[in-house]
Amino acid sequence: MPTAYAYIRYSSKAQGEAGRDSVDRQMSSIQAITKQQGIELLPENIFSDTGVSGFDGSNKNKGKLKDLIDLIISQTVQEGDYIFVESIDRLSRQKMRLSKELVYSILDRGVTLVTTIDGQMYSRNKDGMEQDIMLSVISTRAHEESKTKSVRRKSAWNRAKKLADDEKAIFNGHNPPYGISYNKEENRFEIVEDEAQEIRDIFESLKYVGVSLTIRKINAYAKRKWTNKNIHLLLQTKYVLGSYMAQRRDENKNKVFERFIENYYPQIVSYELFNEVLEAMKLRAHRKHYGNQTVGSLNIFRHSIKCDCCNASMLFEKQTNPKGVCYGYFHCFTRKELKTNCNQPRFRFDLAYGLFLELVYQATTKEDFDVHPWQQMELEEEKRDRDYVTIGESTRLYMGTPEDKEIEDKIESFRELLVSLLSNKKRQATDNKKLVELRNALLEQKSYKDNLMKSFAGFTNGIIPQEFLAVVSSTELKINDIEGELSKLQAEMNTRKTSINLYSENDVIELYSTEEGRLKINQFFIANDIVFKCNFEKATRTLYCKIHYQGMMIDKIAKQFDLHNPLKKFGINNLNDYFN
Repeated sequence: MPTAYAYIRYSSKAQGEAGRDSVDRQMSSIQAITKQQGIELLPENIFSDTGVSGFDGSNKNKGKLKDLIDLIISQTVQEGDYIFVESIDRLSRQKMRLSKELVYSILDRGVTLVTTIDGQMYSRNKDGMEQDIMLSVISTRAHEESKTKSVRRKSAWNRAKKLADDEKAIFNGHNPPYGISYNKEENRFEIVEDEAQEIRDIFESLKYVGVSLTIRKINAYAKRKWTNKNIHLLLQTKYVLGSYMAQRRDENKNKVFERFIENYYPQIVSYELFNEVLEAMKLRAHRKHYGNQTVGSLNIFRHSIKCDCCNASMLFEKQTNPKGVCYGYFHCFTRKELKTNCNQPRFRFDLAYGLFLELVYQATTKEDFDVHPWQQMELEEEKRDRDYVTIGESTRLYMGTPEDKEIEDKIESFRELLVSLLSNKKRQATDNKKLVELRNALLEQKSYKDNLMKSFAGFTNGIIPQEFLAVVSSTELKINDIEGELSKLQAEMNTRKTSINLYSENDVIELYSTEEGRLKINQFFIANDIVFKCNFEKATRTLYCKIHYQGMMIDKIAKQFDLHNPLKKFGINNLNDYFN
């Protein structure tokens, strides 16, 4: 007894929902004719493609129709078996020749094809001309219908995008992005504030840390579960800036970018914040340091503290004492990990933190304070080493050296550094000068390239000299290099913009009390290339530190700490409360 198979296809996924007509209609007609023919149709022999178009023939290369064709080729569907479809256009809506090829590839295997809409039976044993004419007419009609529908859909879609561009007409109110809702009564988009705040929090976080850490932080309270893909789409589609990213289908049916429709959605984040995030991410891509930040990180000196004995990085770790109290410690990498020649003992994090508070206090206060002898000693040594000239009997003037004159504008203390960075004028002037130079160089190279491209018109014989191609290639490389330098400089300039306020040690304490504040302090150090080189004297509990700015030592500080409550001077009884 022959076996019955059935194939169902509907091009819109909505047609496949319960209660819709397409599936019920196709199945009802198939079941009726199989019953009439006395052939049993088992559920496992019903093949159904959901939301697949037959216009481009993709259903025969993937999906359930392909599975059915594979069964025919492998002879699981045997000669004499039946395949039931509602109509030929369920199999294919391609051009007539391609549709007929598909049908005949089935018939040539000895399988009978039955269309339930008209009761027609197609087989290799039937009259060739009559069957061929009927297939030609049906295939042509199905293809033209699909072609007309496709043109209408594209035309309607293009009209909708044009109206959105010209008149800000809404065409996708049924499916707004996260953070935005559609008010049907007023026919406008509105911001969903709690969702929008999640997005703003994401962008604020991305200024300081990477995508993975940001996701972990936000997912602790977000309504939705954010993923890397979600973050990528925020940046790619730019809907948070109010733009709609219009797309179209290419020849392979893939979605490709077409254009942005500006001011389509209400704006969730500012352009400044959006660009700050892009530049911060670019800068992290060029980073020299490795190792990821962690949620709740307490180490504000990450990538900014080194051992003054061997110049190795200092490792931060938390350790619990026998009483169950947790403390943060710094270890020299050379001593702890490499086990080689460095005698730097470990020291508690709160000593480094206290030393930084003292540094800010000394740099910002007008009050008298005690300078550690180690700091004063260097000042006296510097004076002894200077070259003086005597005028008259008692007046001595410091003449300076050529090197002094060359660096007289450079930062020479942490106080000067704070003033410079918080006002940002000096660095800004240097950066702007470099920016102008790079932009001019880029314009020059692009102009040169344009002239080269115009020269192509002179090679009328189709032969282009190798020397000419080499010059074009060299110019392209120069343009790429300059654009890379520009991108990196702009990223660094943007990251150096800081909203941090360090006008007293109390500002540091306030910032340290929140994770965002701790990240800001750490970013302030990294972005401005500030490094603390420390040496701990265990016997006296004194921490010595040299402050380096862009590779040059600009200041030094030392402080002796009490064993208990080392931060008492700053009103902090127990910093390890943060660690516990």
